[in-house]
Amino acid sequence: MVCDAYLPQSHKVILSLATLLLPLLAGAAVAEDPEVQFDCDPAVVCRDITPVDFSLSNPDEKIIEATLRISTRMTEGAVEDLQELIYEIESPSVRIYDFSPRTELSSEYVEPIQIVKTVDKSNTIGGSVNGTMSAPVPLPASAHPVASLGRNEHDSVREEMRMMPAKKPLIVSGTFAHRQGVFFKFKQSTQVSLEGVQKITCAFVVPRDWRGDYLLLACRAEGEGSRYFVKGIYPCGEARFVVGLYLSGDREAKQAALQVAESQVARYREDKVPPKESGEDREASLQKAAKLLRRFAGSRR
Repeated sequence: MVCDAYLPQSHKVILSLATLLLPLLAGAAVAEDPEVQFDCDPAVVCRDITPVDFSLSNPDEKIIEATLRISTRMTEGAVEDLQELIYEIESPSVRIYDFSPRTELSSEYVEPIQIVKTVDKSNTIGGSVNGTMSAPVPLPASAHPVASLGRNEHDSVREEMRMMPAKKPLIVSGTFAHRQGVFFKFKQSTQVSLEGVQKITCAFVVPRDWRGDYLLLACRAEGEGSRYFVKGIYPCGEARFVVGLYLSGDREAKQAALQVAESQVARYREDKVPPKESGEDREASLQKAAKLLRRFAGSRR
């Protein structure tokens, strides 16, 4: 190894920079940024849950309910680095009536926090007089008049209060686009795992003669990673699905929903698509199947 004393100044600067960057490069090589894959049911059965009072007030409409199971899988990185999952569900024709899960807050503490404060108060008063004075009669040399006064008080005040622990959002959900869409945000927490299957239930207001339709599902993941050696929160996974819907017991609508599913599978699996069929043809095939399914969406009077 060449001694630093024999190296030019420019080479010493390069070696110093290399010494500083090597640990960063080694850390970047070891720590993998998170990557996420999504999956969901291609076709979902719906059941009629129309309440009697809603049916009386809205004779041309009914309420259906569908439960989507969305799977999240980490392909790289650590689960701890996954910070948030975002799902958006939108339909071209239906209106959101209700959804679950709702916004939920959570805390790591199970009981209120107790705060104890002690205040000490003390007062002391004291004084003394020591000296000589003249007298008409002689006094002994050791005799001196002395006066003193003293008082010492000590008070202790104990204050106790209980404070509710701060809560952080565990799930955030709501509607958008005039209740034609609904979103869900699942936050990182020590109480639940973001990896696995999340169940989302949506209730829609549809025409009375509704038998089937489709939903647009958008999935996105955000995690802690590095971009050009800069730590931050970045997108680490994204997917979009067309989910077919059909009314329970309707075989014809179910077959149309499964046809949408098959077209979508062919879109993402190249091994099941004829080589002569291009990406545009596969997209057109999916749109055609979705259009056929829309025949069962009913009509509003």
